[in-house]
Formats: sequence, structure tokens, C-alpha cells
Amino acid sequence: MPLKTNIVIPPAAGLLLYKAYKSGSFTSLKDKIFKSHNEISLNENTEIGQVDEARLSSAVPNGTTIIVEEADTIHGLPAQNIEFDPTVYQFYDDTCAIQSQHLILKQYGINVTQEELIDIAKEQGWYAEGYGTPMDMVGKLLEYYGVDIHGSQGNNIFNIANELAQGHQIIVGVDAYELIYPEETVGIDELYGEHANHALVVVGIDTSDPDNVQVIVTDPGTGNRQMAYPADQFIDAWKDSNCFMVTTETVPDNPLWDYAPIDNFAGIPMESLDRLAGMEIDSSSHETYDDFVTDLLANPLSFEDLLSQYADLFDFSDDEF
Repeated sequence: MPLKTNIVIPPAAGLLLYKAYKSGSFTSLKDKIFKSHNEISLNENTEIGQVDEARLSSAVPNGTTIIVEEADTIHGLPAQNIEFDPTVYQFYDDTCAIQSQHLILKQYGINVTQEELIDIAKEQGWYAEGYGTPMDMVGKLLEYYGVDIHGSQGNNIFNIANELAQGHQIIVGVDAYELIYPEETVGIDELYGEHANHALVVVGIDTSDPDNVQVIVTDPGTGNRQMAYPADQFIDAWKDSNCFMVTTETVPDNPLWDYAPIDNFAGIPMESLDRLAGMEIDSSSHETYDDFVTDLLANPLSFEDLLSQYADLFDFSDDEF
């Protein structure tokens, strides 16, 4: 489970927007969707997989107005009450990043064992027993087997929805304690700082209940193939890695689960979502940002006009409109 990143993986981008649209509360989403890059600074010593016993003992008791057409509400894998799956579980305390990559390699039909991957990672200096995988090494095993990847941090929910829509495989870094023990870990970041200690694979999103959007993950730390978490809870845990993710740049030819591409998300065309995911956005203009989100949801096909109208929000240096 350790983490750290320089490399440069469904779901809640448009989902949280859709949830906000349905509930009428856009303001509360501002900090979750577009974060200032100064909001969270990445700890360069962060490792994925390494358990922080002090934080664990203190956190865990006893140490333990658009019209959206009818569409599928589950994208990717659904949440299922699946018992422990030994083919998912990492079996070692600090190999969550390796096992996450192992699960993705299986999607590409690459047959290799977790133990073989551990040996390769050790030899290449991508993993140290007892410490885990530095965040800037997450994805190296995928590249080793010819799977093109892209690593990034400071992401927002649009980015993750965009990757899911394209069928790309996603690995994220999270604080496992905040993900699994949300109530017990309230305020822990203020006391100990933000630290990501776990890697897992995002495999789907469920928007069947717009007021309770679920992010579905495959977690090598628990051995659960399809575990669902409320989107807000997921994002709080994800923020501890500065919203770090590694995504594949291709789609498996014969994935282990059926994949059906989507052409829009909450009425927003995917090409617009793709551009929006790559833009720098000035999140300090809270009121202006909220207005933009409201107008985008109400007029999803007027993306170009809205970019002009809200030009002050965006950095167009790499994106001409």
C-alpha cells in the first residue's frame, strides 16, 4: 500500500455534478470538484502501502436544469455484495500498488503472478519490502509489459469521469483509513496532515440514486472486487494523495468485464468533458465557478459559448476555443 508521484486511473465527475443538480446544492461541491493546486501539497515522502500505525491507532477505536434522457445509471462494474476474492487480495502489507497493477494487467490478458511482479519491481527499484511503492513508480509495471499509462495529480472529478467514459483503467491513491473509517477519522488530517497510504482500482460509478452517488472500486487491501463508497467519502480519501491517479491510455481488447462507451455524461458531451478535464480552472472565483457549473448543466451543448462567457475562469494557453 505505499505512494509518492511525478508520473506524467470511474467515476464521479459528472456524477457529482448531476447529484448537485438534482439536490440543488452546487456550492458544497466547489471544493470537491475543482481544487486549487495550493490547497493540497503532496508530501514527497509519501509511500503507498505503508501503514501508519500511529494514525491508525488514533483513528480506529480499539486499534481496529437540464433534462437528462433515460440512460444506464451504472457505468463500468456495479456494486455487488461479493465475498472475499483471493484473486483480488494483495496478501502482503505493502503491495497494494503492485496488486492494483496486477489486476489491470489481467484486463489486458497478461498472465503474470503477483510474486513475479514483486520480484521485477524489486529488481527495478520500484518497490522496497516494508516500504511499498513510491507514488512516482506506480504504473511502472504496466509500462514494463507494454501498457501505455499517464500519471497525474491535482485532478478533479471531471478527469476521473472522462477516463471512465473512455474505458481506461484507473488506479488512485487514497488514505485507506478515511475511506474505510470516515466517522472515526474526522479531523485526522488537521492533526497529522494528509497522507495517502493505499492504492486501489476504480471500476465504476452508480448514479441510480442521484442523492447518493457511489464510486465503485476493486480494493486489493480488502479483497473486495466491487465495493461501493459514497462519492463524498471517496473524494475525501482521494484528496490525501492530491487526487493522484494513473490511467491507461488504451482500452483492453477483451476485458474481463463488459464495457460500453458512453457519449455524454449528465447531458454533457464527452468531447466537452474531455476538454474540461484538461483545463486549468481558477477555483478561487467561487461564485463565478458556481455560475459556470449551473449554466453548463442547464446548457450542456453551449460549451464553446460558455467558455467565452467565463473566460476569466480558464487558462487557455494550451486550449484554444
